[in-house]
Amino acid sequence: MRRFLLIAIVLFMASCSKSEMPYEYGNVRLSIGHNSSVIVKSATEEIPGTYIVSAVNLQGESVPELNGEYSSIKEQDIVLPVGSYTVSAYNITEEEAEMERGTQRFFGSTSFDVRTGELHQASFTCTMENARVSFVFDDSFKSIFDVENAENPAKVTVYTAANPSRKIEYTKDATLSEDDPQIAYFNVDNSDSSLNFTITARRKSDSADKSYSKSFALQKQSWYKVTIKAASNSGSDEVTVNMDATL
Repeated sequence: MRRFLLIAIVLFMASCSKSEMPYEYGNVRLSIGHNSSVIVKSATEEIPGTYIVSAVNLQGESVPELNGEYSSIKEQDIVLPVGSYTVSAYNITEEEAEMERGTQRFFGSTSFDVRTGELHQASFTCTMENARVSFVFDDSFKSIFDVENAENPAKVTVYTAANPSRKIEYTKDATLSEDDPQIAYFNVDNSDSSLNFTITARRKSDSADKSYSKSFALQKQSWYKVTIKAASNSGSDEVTVNMDATL
């Protein structure tokens, strides 16, 4: 699952006499273009959100002329002092990306130099920063466990090592559609990207409640389609997990 936003920055440089102003300046024109949709295994998904642009100079100071909603900045000639800058864009914050079951977050950045008397063009790609996760109970699991038990239905409880207080429950098979409530999004932490999940279900043979725990590492720009299977061997149950990570 690869989705991106192409951001182009066109820098138009104009020399200014030091007798007119204390610094030399250049004109910056920011334009953002992106694909209106992305394709994920025959499913078309709209890129959500209003993009926010921010920039800092070499000293780490905010550049007000390049901070705000893209709609208020695009196609404008913005005057900046000659120097080095870093600009970034995102559609939602990390905190917003994990509200309730979450949504996809895009982010990208690049550095550029403003020089007098030159024409520069810089570009960068905003990519999906988090991961999408869905679960499906295989028929082999359903044959051993009472997935739809009224008292204790089978469920998968999921959380990341970086944010253990946010627990998401999956209780039904994912249909893999864009608005499926059985799909959730998780931020990918650079230091510990582990996704932990616990499967709980009631066994049909003796009505015993069983629990199985697994974990795997998340990658950005990925959709993890997890299939939970089970098999009975010599009186014991073996639960296996098949994972398809689509980039």
